[in-house]
Amino acid sequence: MTADQSSPRANDHNPSHYVHEVSPPPARYGQNGVATPILIPDIPNGAHWNREPSLELSAIQIYEALIQQIASGASLQTVMAGAVDNIRQHLGVDRVLIGRWRDPSVSRPANALSMDAEPSPQSHQCQDVEPGGNMLIEAESLSVAYLPTLGKRQTLPWLCADYAFYAQGNIEVIHDVEAVMLSALQQLWFDALQVKSSATIPLISRQHLYGVLVVQQCKCQRCWALEEVELLKRLAMQLAIAIEQDALHQQVHHLTTQLNASLTERISHLRQSLKFAELVRHVTERIRDSLDEEHILETATRELAKALEVDRCKIELYDATLETATVAYEYAIRPPNCMGLKRCMADFPELYESLFQHQPVQFVVPASSNLQLGDMTRLACPIFDDQGLVGNLWLFRPRDEVFHRWEVRIIQQIANECAIAIRQARLYEASQAQVRELERLSQLKDDFLKTISHELRTPLSSIILGVQTLEKVLDQFLETSIRAALNTQNERTIRRLFQTLHTECHRESKLIEDLLTFCYLEAGTDALMPVSIDLNQWINDKLAPFQLRIQNQQQHLVVDLMDNLPPLKTELAYLERIFSELLNNACKYTPQGETIAIATSIIYPNR
Repeated sequence: MTADQSSPRANDHNPSHYVHEVSPPPARYGQNGVATPILIPDIPNGAHWNREPSLELSAIQIYEALIQQIASGASLQTVMAGAVDNIRQHLGVDRVLIGRWRDPSVSRPANALSMDAEPSPQSHQCQDVEPGGNMLIEAESLSVAYLPTLGKRQTLPWLCADYAFYAQGNIEVIHDVEAVMLSALQQLWFDALQVKSSATIPLISRQHLYGVLVVQQCKCQRCWALEEVELLKRLAMQLAIAIEQDALHQQVHHLTTQLNASLTERISHLRQSLKFAELVRHVTERIRDSLDEEHILETATRELAKALEVDRCKIELYDATLETATVAYEYAIRPPNCMGLKRCMADFPELYESLFQHQPVQFVVPASSNLQLGDMTRLACPIFDDQGLVGNLWLFRPRDEVFHRWEVRIIQQIANECAIAIRQARLYEASQAQVRELERLSQLKDDFLKTISHELRTPLSSIILGVQTLEKVLDQFLETSIRAALNTQNERTIRRLFQTLHTECHRESKLIEDLLTFCYLEAGTDALMPVSIDLNQWINDKLAPFQLRIQNQQQHLVVDLMDNLPPLKTELAYLERIFSELLNNACKYTPQGETIAIATSIIYPNR
């Protein structure tokens, strides 16, 4: 064998220390030597082989007990505690412990070599040692006479350097710690624990190093039998599997916890989204169902303030020139009241520049500012639609609270709905104003028609009276001397003129009467009084005045009246006006030689 004599890993002149390596690693402590595999050495003087006949039976019992605990689903701590107890009892050693690296890259001061709350007396000798690895003793079984290390976090620099050594599956067996060359720190640790012999086996599963199984003899030196080493290797393999399973269980538990937390958070977000979607729907329905702008502003501010639990909510509206903004409505749980407050946009150019670009703005104004409401978190969301800006929706919270992104989205949605509702309310108000104006003009027209109708009736009555008087006077003269001076042709002409005057006066009177009737009908003040008539007889009576006119215009009149017509219930005055107007138009627009036809019949509905 060739090895550096200073290397504690391989020393062919000292059979008290051997290394069983999967592949030869470089020497850890030598300058130029290379450690080589060493098989079981000769038995040193004074050492004891532990080759009892029951070793094989004990190995089977330890192995079966360990497998049974793993299979039963016992906790990792229970498995490790039971394993170290069984190993110590069956092998008759003084200490068995399981150490696990938490993070081999973590560095801690070398003076942490002492065991947390119970430092060893020699720990002060290591204050100048370089930082090393961090290992936690998670399971230990020992005789009562020796210093315990269970639950202690050991800082072992040489183990940090040996991490790669053990990760390759190598084990280290020391028969006599006094007969081998150890590092200062390793020697210090062995001295503190009164170790005489030691065996260190890595806990490896799937090429991952989880820790080491350390078996130590303290009362005397011990020669470790190959069978014992093989047993420890098999036990270490099972312990590594148990640790790996526990790590997987913890990982699954951690992932399950994360998944549950994520699911809970997602459900919470969904519930929150549903809650605020319901809020948007509720507010939208209430403001869109209203065409009153004041009611819209009141509903939006009140519902939004209550849902988001804010101190104050208000809506300011721009004027037509977009130069000033006036607080149109405000909901607040405490004074002051800002209703009617006007603000000139030129005084806050940065704020309104963002709002004019349809961007919400959140900011905090210090209490020292000259604003009426200082030292509060403010959020301003623009109210706009495709026709332009309408105003802004303002919300206020205490200084240490902010409006979250999802809240801003909800507020902006309600601001958009407010813009639509306000536009609709204003359009409705404008249309109502137009309707009122049309009604006013219509009333003026009706008043004018009534007035002019009454004014026309007075002179017309005078004309009719004058014509009647003149006709009577003329009749008296015709009975005396004037009659002899007139021939028959002139008398007929005079009679025809008087007849025309009577007819046109009567016609003008009817037109004035119709105009008054139309005014009353539009106003709804003329009550209908229907009567039952024989339609055929009524038509024959009303045709008599038109017979001469039709003959004079060389027109033909055809009357076809259905027999046995049922009585007709109608407003007689209105029917007379309609019939007269139709017949007048027929006489007026029918050419000479053409026919004017009048017929009656029964029209049955749904036929």
